[in-house]
Amino acid sequence: MKRKALYSRNNLYFIAGVFFLILEAIVIFVNLDAGRPMVLFWFCNHIPLFLSFAFFSRNTALVKAFISVGLIAQALWTIDFIGKVFFDTFVFGYSKYVFGIQGFELFVPIIIHMFSIAIAFLATLREKTDKRVLLYAFVYLVVLQAITLAITLPEDNINCVQKICGFESINLPHYSFIWSILVFLILVLPAYLLQVLIYNKLYKKSNAR
Repeated sequence: MKRKALYSRNNLYFIAGVFFLILEAIVIFVNLDAGRPMVLFWFCNHIPLFLSFAFFSRNTALVKAFISVGLIAQALWTIDFIGKVFFDTFVFGYSKYVFGIQGFELFVPIIIHMFSIAIAFLATLREKTDKRVLLYAFVYLVVLQAITLAITLPEDNINCVQKICGFESINLPHYSFIWSILVFLILVLPAYLLQVLIYNKLYKKSNAR
């Protein structure tokens, strides 16, 4: 039974790896074609590539680390988008830029934000969430922070490293330098604990058989 479950998981991970690799190729093509190479530094625009690598390498902890970084942020983006579509109201304002895009290019950010992390989350729902997830997530955040500050323009506020997205008027002292710690505490830890809770409540006993 465990061998069959492992075989099934490996197949699922391979399919997920292919899906995210294709998705990343589309993201790169669309943004380079539009002359926007720097937007690829946004978490949402490069995370399909990282997820593809994690799935192909069958590294569940790494997949869950990326999920922990993006789950809450992508959920907020989705709520904001749905609020505008169905109620003509931006809840947070995170998805405003989408409504200025036309054609096929419009669907790329929608798919990226609404389905990337969600699909990875569902694909690993039955898998145990261990403490390596926190380590991987924090290392990724530190590297992302360093690269974003070193390469991108401050006025672009990529990854919300310069200002708190949606709350740009708030001037938090040394925000850019403590960004990775804040994201870890506010976004990563709750998403990590949610994954642990779901596994323990729904799948721990069945996986132990």
